[in-house]
Amino acid sequence: MERLKEERDILSSTKLLENNSEIFTGWILQYKEASNGVYEFELRDKFGHLAGCTDHNFERGIETCASYAFDIEKRLWSNLNWNKFLFDICKFELSKYKLKVEIYHDEDFSSWMITFEKYRVILNGKHHVLIFQYQDKKKNWIDRKEIELINLTFDKIKSVTEVLIEDSHIPNDVTNAERVWWRKLL
Repeated sequence: MERLKEERDILSSTKLLENNSEIFTGWILQYKEASNGVYEFELRDKFGHLAGCTDHNFERGIETCASYAFDIEKRLWSNLNWNKFLFDICKFELSKYKLKVEIYHDEDFSSWMITFEKYRVILNGKHHVLIFQYQDKKKNWIDRKEIELINLTFDKIKSVTEVLIEDSHIPNDVTNAERVWWRKLL
């Protein structure tokens, strides 16, 4: 019963998880409870591509479908749709954190930037690279990781965003050696 309440709280806490909603540009989420506490999830794009799964863990089901949709979009890779999809995926992965700035430029090779308190994600559309940065104690932006889009996977996005989030909890005035120590604590 507690798990069901948590799933309902997750569902009601964000518009991203509403049934029949567009959670990524061009991708509609549908889900239904197939049996007690087990859900069937489908993400379908406007061209009929389907990413689906069945899971008893609501968040993991959504995440699995997002991962499948990522693979479909990467395989199709039309520059405008792919870059916009990556923008939506990064916002989705970081949705529980307070967004400060989001900028999407159609006219600049579909480049974009998402900024949070101490970290940001930038897609350089011209050079096809995704850049993850954190802010140091002097308020300078430092590259944490760069990934060429050809080498990008859903798991890489997840792992780098998790590191950025961990880094955001580390005080700004620490040395790199101390930062390693802090990461071990987290």
